[in-house]
Amino acid sequence: MKPNLSLTSERIRKIIESKGLTLERFGDLIGDTPISSVNNWLRGVSLPNKNRLLTIANIGNTSVDWIKWGTLEEYIASYLIDSGYELYIKDFPEIPYKVFKDIQEKYSDTFSLDKDYELLNPIIKFTIGGVTLNRIKFYIDSSKKTIKQISTETGINYTTLTNYYRGERNPRNTETWNILADYFHVPVSYLMGLDETNVELKNLNIGNNIKNIRKSKNMTQTDFAELMGLSRSYIGDLENNRRNPSIKTLEAIARALDVPIVALINDSSTDNIVEPYESLTAENILLKQENEELKYEVESLRKRLYEIQQVVNQGAEKMIPNLKDVSKRIKYIRKKLGMTMEQFGSHLSNSPKSTIATWESGRNIPSQKKLQLIAIVGETTTDWIKWGTLEEYITSYLIGIGYELYIKDFPEIPHKVFKDIQEKYSDTFSLDKDYELLDSIIKNIFTKYYSKEFEVTQIP
Repeated sequence: MKPNLSLTSERIRKIIESKGLTLERFGDLIGDTPISSVNNWLRGVSLPNKNRLLTIANIGNTSVDWIKWGTLEEYIASYLIDSGYELYIKDFPEIPYKVFKDIQEKYSDTFSLDKDYELLNPIIKFTIGGVTLNRIKFYIDSSKKTIKQISTETGINYTTLTNYYRGERNPRNTETWNILADYFHVPVSYLMGLDETNVELKNLNIGNNIKNIRKSKNMTQTDFAELMGLSRSYIGDLENNRRNPSIKTLEAIARALDVPIVALINDSSTDNIVEPYESLTAENILLKQENEELKYEVESLRKRLYEIQQVVNQGAEKMIPNLKDVSKRIKYIRKKLGMTMEQFGSHLSNSPKSTIATWESGRNIPSQKKLQLIAIVGETTTDWIKWGTLEEYITSYLIGIGYELYIKDFPEIPHKVFKDIQEKYSDTFSLDKDYELLDSIIKNIFTKYYSKEFEVTQIP
């Protein structure tokens, strides 16, 4: 993500004005920087380099992150927009503030919230899911329809809707939210979990269902009230449909009665609910979804296998190897074999000495075919030549996806991830080659350690 230069320029200008500095004096304080450079910063043409940003931050008694991004709340907004939530935030501008308050409440003792914003990226991503804890799953369950049926009736892709149901994704545009809200007959803000107002579940025989299920469990109203921690009179009001429970109360009742929420709901205003309670046991409801869930898993696995095959067939690389490190490994192989450059080249389809010298100086990397020949001659793998050991690859991968500062502070993490993979996947994968097939596994295991370090509790 790149800083907005026009906003960065405004913050630099504020620092200059707050200190009462002329542009000349300001430039002098930053290592004799010419006025032309200062003007470029103030016009939003360019951004100061890292060292100059640090100096400017010291002059302004602030942080580099504030100059680049503004407050943490502003950074959160920029990060979410960059992650694809622009329309979402445009319609619900309070979201960045809610995420900020959540992070401030939970992590202010762990992080310094005025710097190193990037370290919070996984937490921001996690928190956005919690702040917008949507009720899509609840209403899908309550509808007594399968995900496939709702997908067909709403026009929302089945896989996408399944991800919403599982809480793995939220809709990112208002159109989808509106479609679902209209379908379930609730306000958008309520479906999103932003509005805690109790939406009345009209025309639902919730009270009768609670009473019938309670009696089937041989519980009196008093017994049930004690179990719930509620007054007997409130239970009586619920069972006689004089009061509508909130979603949270309904969930608590379902847990107390050991039934799925859908068992508490019987919409008498519709004719698509024809099943008696006996058929709405947890087992039967799960069986209804099981076939579709299995299809989803198979389809996901098929897509994943296709992606892996594409990587294998095309040799696709997500990262670029460090040429200097590659050169050292090639030179190590040649020296270990006791060969001159000419001798080494003769084993590699008669590659000339100049080509070998280019590789060993780190100016170029061998082609895939030549890498394979070098690996054969050196009795190693192309992955080792490109990346080193799996542990070294893990380090490069984590740095490549943005955790350089974190790895710098916690250098033991790549080793922990490696040991985890070695213990759990050595029977499944050959851990001395095809490192890139492990990328998703590396990321998942790393997230566990990252979350543990900062006490982030993931919701299953």
